[in-house]
Amino acid sequence: MRVFDILGSWGFLLSNYKEELVEYFDDRVDIAVFYSMEEAVELTGTI
Repeated sequence: MRVFDILGSWGFLLSNYKEELVEYFDDRVDIAVFYSMEEAVELTGTI
């Protein structure tokens, strides 16, 4: 439910991979999905 709350209020969602998320949303269009902690850090632009 939190996914819909975030996206419904025009928020940004960065989440670990879950099959259900990519089934309903486009990665890097609707949400940003990461597959490893290194990729999560890279997507946020932090060190």
